[in-house]
Order: sequence, then structure tokens, then C-alpha cells
Amino acid sequence: MEKGSYKLLLKLIPFFKKFKLLIFLIELLLILQVILNVLQPLLWGKLLVLLFNKSSDLLIYYIIGITGIYVILSICEVTEKYLKEKVALEITYNIKTYLYHTVIHMEYNDFLSFEKGNLQQILESDAPSIASSILNYFFETSLNIIQITILTIIMLKMNLLLGIIILLFTPLIALTNIKYGFKIKEQGKKILNTRDKYINFIHQILYGLKSIKVLGLRNIVLDTYKEKAINVKNKQLQFSKIEITAYFVKNTLSFIMSIIVLVVGCVMILKDRLLYEYYIAFTAYSDRFALAYSNLLNQNISIKQLLNSIERINNLVENHEIEDARFGNHRCDNIVGDIEFHDVTFMYDKKPVLENISFKVNAGSILTLVGDNGCGKSTLVNLILRLYKCTKGKITVDNIDISEYDYSSYISNISVINQSPFMFDMSIYDNITLKNSQYTYGQVVKITKELGIHDFIMSLEKGYNTKILQNGVSLSGGQAQKLMLARTILKENKIMILDEPTNFLDGKSIHRFINILNRFKNNNSILLITHNPELIKEINNVLYLAEGNIVCQGNHNELYEKNPIYRTFYDKLKHDKCLNINVSY
Repeated sequence: MEKGSYKLLLKLIPFFKKFKLLIFLIELLLILQVILNVLQPLLWGKLLVLLFNKSSDLLIYYIIGITGIYVILSICEVTEKYLKEKVALEITYNIKTYLYHTVIHMEYNDFLSFEKGNLQQILESDAPSIASSILNYFFETSLNIIQITILTIIMLKMNLLLGIIILLFTPLIALTNIKYGFKIKEQGKKILNTRDKYINFIHQILYGLKSIKVLGLRNIVLDTYKEKAINVKNKQLQFSKIEITAYFVKNTLSFIMSIIVLVVGCVMILKDRLLYEYYIAFTAYSDRFALAYSNLLNQNISIKQLLNSIERINNLVENHEIEDARFGNHRCDNIVGDIEFHDVTFMYDKKPVLENISFKVNAGSILTLVGDNGCGKSTLVNLILRLYKCTKGKITVDNIDISEYDYSSYISNISVINQSPFMFDMSIYDNITLKNSQYTYGQVVKITKELGIHDFIMSLEKGYNTKILQNGVSLSGGQAQKLMLARTILKENKIMILDEPTNFLDGKSIHRFINILNRFKNNNSILLITHNPELIKEINNVLYLAEGNIVCQGNHNELYEKNPIYRTFYDKLKHDKCLNINVSY
């Protein structure tokens, strides 16, 4: 086992320790089942001898004994299975919560390094399999070891020669399992990697179905799907071939062992060197011994597959920084909202995205951030939001480095509207309030009326209780954007970051938005990213970025008159607007 995987297993121990009493009870039930299973063949052997001898005196007692053992075994088995399932589900829940906590708190750059299908597999497939596999491995291993130990002693006591025959064959079966176990692990890795790529592609189909239809890509996408699905099928088939081969070889060896035991046992009975009832019990014990030994060795295969999941989860847990480590302990309460960049540089893949950026957004003002696609606007916003960290320089809010603020209080002072409105899979009302009980229904209605979306909401059958489908796909772009605006306005945070907030709005809605913006600007620091020339002219305070550098900053009218580069940029925006070209990044 790799060092990282071993460390992760140690980290997972506390999840299992919480249920140590239940685990101990399950183990006791398993031991009791072993003991009762050992008694059964002896009783059956005695019963058959009594029948052959036509002796009925003790027959009823043996029947009662066998029945009693069956009832107790059934109760133990049902209780044990229920407790195992309960413990496995509880531990799975705790491990998944731990992993989701890790994902939510990891650095945004690290999050972007994961393919989403891969991440989903880790969270929803690997995590549950780890909990159940470790529990099964522990219980099955301990149960099989106990069975093997007890049955070995009993078989050697009952008949030394037959016991030795069985014990000689077991190493051959063990070597077979170990040999194929490594092959199964390697093939299992290949299946996981292939399946990750397949699921990533499925995500692309589901989230990009509209584009697939519009661009006429249905046949191409279906052909690609078939190719990836066939690849998954072939890898799974190769895996099954290895498993089946291992199963066949192991069973063949077990069958040879059983035939030898049968022949030797029959000869010994004919020579009166072995009691008939002992032979009946012995064959039952040898079968159970072989099964227990086989199950124990199969744990070798299970642990190989488990290690693949552990390695993937370890990559998620160990190799990525938790973003909270970058935040300080300073509370961000009662802030004024002055934002300032101090000679900020940001590098991505050793290439500069922003270079030596310095500017200030004073509280009670609006700064319009403009520039062509890829100029660094989104990166600048991500730095304010602490999704990225500065390579050089610093960003301050109220003259305090934002890295010194604690996460919760800092983020709670910022409202953000993204270019692509994101809606949660819950009601319209909850999407606006984000389930914050401090907001009232009246406050929500007032804002939606101001934005001109109240009537639309009330036209729906369930009004504000209407559930929005995932990511707002049941809404138009303009409707989703208005709900995002309502969410932002309701929070009334001191810092507002508005990324293309009018992208999907019509002229009347944009006018409403400008009125709302003017109302807020005296008490808030607002950073507005837009390609709308009317909005740029209305705000009249511009910072123009190009290729990661500040080209100019100031009053729009003055910049337009004095700066030919800015004038060219703005004229192009107006031209694109006339042609109805979407130039947002």
C-alpha cells in the first residue's frame, strides 16, 4: 500500500471508532454464527446414523437441536446484516460529508484541476465503496480467520490424514488468488479512468444538449458516445475475463481437493478407520473450510480494488490546499467598503494574467471595468473574491489586507452577480433569499416589483413557491438575471460585484436597473463589468484593461476625447451593439 493511501486509512479510523460498540456487537454475532455452524454438521451426522440404525429414542432431540440452531442462526444473521448496513450507511454519510467539506473548502484553482465526472465518481462511488469495503474486509477477514482456525483444529482432531490433504491444497489456491489479485487491481484502475472520461462526456451531453441540437452535432455526439461506451464495455469485459479465469482456476483446485478427500475418506470408511458420521461432518467442515479460505483470499482481490478508490480519494484530500488556511481571523464587520489594489500581479501556469495592477474603488462610488475578452477582468474579480490569491502585491478593504479577514465575515459583505446566472434546485423565493430567515416576504415582493418580474412569478401556478429546475433551465436568461439581481439587492452588502448584469435584459429592464444602481451607489462600493456602451456612458467612471494591464482610468467622456485606444474600444462596442453581437466574455 502506498504511503499516501496508508495515511488516508489512518485518517478514516475516527469515522469507524464512533461505532466501535456496534462493530464489537456485530463481531460477537459473527463468532456465535461460526460456533453454531460448527455444531450443525455433527448433529446432522448423528441424525443420519440414528436413521440408518433405525434408532428413534434420541431422534427427536437431534431434530429439536438442529431446529433450535437454525432459529438462533437466523436471528443472529438478520440482526448482524441490519447492524452492518446501518453502520455502513452512517460511516458513508460521514465520509462523504468530510469529502464534500474538502471540495467546498479547497482552493478554487485546485477545484478547476479536477474533471467534474472524475470528482463525481470520487464523491458518489469511491466514498461509499470505501466505507462498505473496509467494514466487509474487517468482518469477513475476522470471520474467515476464526472459521479457518476452529475448523483446522477440528479436522485434524477428527482425522489427521484428511486434514493434512486439505491444508496442503490451500497454499496453491492462495498463490492463484494473489497472482490474479494484482492483475485485477491494474485492470480496475484502467476501468476507473475510462469510466471517468465516459462520465465527463455524458456531462457534456446533458449540459450542452441545446448547443448540440443547434449546431447539428447529434450524429457526431452519438458516434463519440458509442466509441466511449464501447471502450468502457471492452475494459469491463477484460476485467471480467481475469475474474472468471481466477474463479475457474481456484474452483478447479478446490474440486481436485474435494475428490481426493472423497476417495481417501471412502477407503478409510471401508477399512473401518473412520466413523461414517465423522466423515459426513468432515466433508461439511472441509467444504466450509475451503469456502472460508476462498473468501479470505478473495479479500485480497477486494482490497486491491479498494486501494484504487483510496488512492483517488487520497489525491483529493492530501494534494490540495484548503482555502481557509489563506484567511485570517480579522472580523469584517461594519465595513465602509473601500477596495484598493496595490501593485497586484497574478500568474497562471507561470504566465502573467494581471501585471502591476493598482486602483481604488471608494465607498459610495461605481467603477465600470471594461476590456476585450481575456484581458483579465474575471481574474481581477476572482482575486477580490479570494478564489485566487495574488502572486505579488495585495488587495485591501478598508486598508486591511483581505487575507487577514476571516472567510465567513468577508464573503458575507460581498454580493455577486455572475455573467451566467446560477440558480439552485429550489423555489424562486428560496433562490432569492437563499433560505435566510431574516428577509420577509414583503421585502422580496417589493424588490421583484421594482425589477418588473413580480407579475411573471405570480402568473406561475405556485407563485414564489415554484421550484426552479437545476441552474435555472426552466427560466429565460432575462428572468434568471432578474432573480439574481433581486438576490443581490436584498442582501444590501457594502461591496457589490456585478458581472454583465444586463446581459439578458431588455431596454426597459436596463433602465430599471440603472435607477436601482443610482440608489445604491451612495452607500456601496460597486464594481461593474459590462460591455454595454449605454451603461458605460451612464456610470461615467471607467477602468480599461488590456492584456492584463491598466490602459487608462477616469471619466468616460474625458477618456473618449483624449485616449484614442479607449475611443477605438468604445466605438467597437457601440458598433457591435448595433449589430446585436454579444461580446461579453
